[in-house]
Order: sequence, then C-alpha cells, then structure tokens
Amino acid sequence: MNITPPLYMIGKRIPCWHCGEKMTVIGFLAVNTDQSELDGEPCVLSDITGMPEELLSYVQLRVPNFRLQYSRTAGDRYSGSSCPSCGKLYGDHYLHHDPGVAFFPCSEEDARALYITELPLAESVEVYAGCHVGTADMILECAKRIS
Repeated sequence: MNITPPLYMIGKRIPCWHCGEKMTVIGFLAVNTDQSELDGEPCVLSDITGMPEELLSYVQLRVPNFRLQYSRTAGDRYSGSSCPSCGKLYGDHYLHHDPGVAFFPCSEEDARALYITELPLAESVEVYAGCHVGTADMILECAKRIS
C-alpha cells in the first residue's frame, strides 16, 4: 500500500508473553493510504513484510527490538517486536487481532495507555502490510503524544 504522510508509530510497554520482562511493542498508524476499501479512514498496520530501508532504520534506532523475523504462528516473516531479554517475537496476532489487545483498544482508557509519535516522512512510501480500521481515530485522539 502507498502511504502519504503523516505516518505514526504507536507503542506500549507490556510484559513479554514468554519471560514476563517488560518490553516495548510498536505498530504503525496511517492516516492516508491508497486503499480504496478503507474509504479514507485511518488504519493501524500489521503483518508488515516490507517497508523502505530508511524508514526501518529510523524506527530501529529508536526501538532496536523491532525487526524482520519468522513467526511460526503466521508461517512467514514480518517485522515485529521481540523481547530484548529472551528474544521471543511478540506476534502481531496477539497485538492487533483481538479486542482489548495493545493495538486494538476497546475504550478511550485503553487508547490512552498507548504512545504515538509522527514519523519524519517527506513523501509517500510503499509499505507491504495488512491493516485494520475502527480504532485508529480513537488512538489518534487519545494516545499520549511524544516527540
């Protein structure tokens, strides 16, 4: 999908599913895409299999545990957050696809637990990812803005 700025990184600190250590998980929120089925709605990206190297490098300088890796559950490689302590991937399925998980807030209180920061994009970028709508507006409105 083609994403026109702004593009946001969203994040949260949660316990690792495997070892229990606190870790940062991140996702992305796009306001403008070329996906006609979204009908202009902002969306949260998941299952990212490709993004421009300069964007990935920028993100990894801030969140080094976000990288391309294999998910046994998905049976494929995608960019995701892994625990800095034990190295286990915190899969996108468990961050995006069930109501109440990190990037699928069910309330404004859930959305306020997230942080959001705008990524420095000067032009459109092509990202290979899935997306979901319905919560992005609430995240944009309620998440804690950081620089």
